[in-house]
This record gives sequence, structure tokens and C-alpha cells, in this order.
Amino acid sequence: MQTVRDIAEVLGGYAKANPADIAKLGECSDWPALAKWEQTRRAARLLELFDDQTVAAIASGEIDLQTLCQEAAAGQKGAR
Repeated sequence: MQTVRDIAEVLGGYAKANPADIAKLGECSDWPALAKWEQTRRAARLLELFDDQTVAAIASGEIDLQTLCQEAAAGQKGAR
């Protein structure tokens, strides 16, 4: 995980390249909600790996992707 210092460095670089934008972003108070949306967006990208029928099966609950992800994670821990 990036530290607060790391984040500050990223923002400093962004500020140099985009001074007007960083000022606007400094007015934004909804960062926790935006971060939750970003987590959802990133998780949804996994669905791009599957064909339409598989996505439909996940949507209907026929395939439990949460359980399959948990099993895959457990398998990785066991392989270490």
C-alpha cells in the first residue's frame, strides 16, 4: 500500500502538471465515495475476461464468482 508520503508525492507531481485541476480537486470532499466507486470499477474489469454467457450466469447467481475468487485466493496462499 502506498503511504501518505507516496500519495503526497504523486499529488505534487500532478499539481505541477495540472495546477488548475489540483485546485478543483482540493475542493472535492467526497473522496471516500469516489474510492468505493473505483473499487467497484476495478472489480468489474474482471468480468471482461468472461464471455457473455458466463457474465449472464454470474448475474443470475448460477455462478458464484465471490466463492470462486475466494477459492482461487486460498489456492494461491496454499501454493506459497
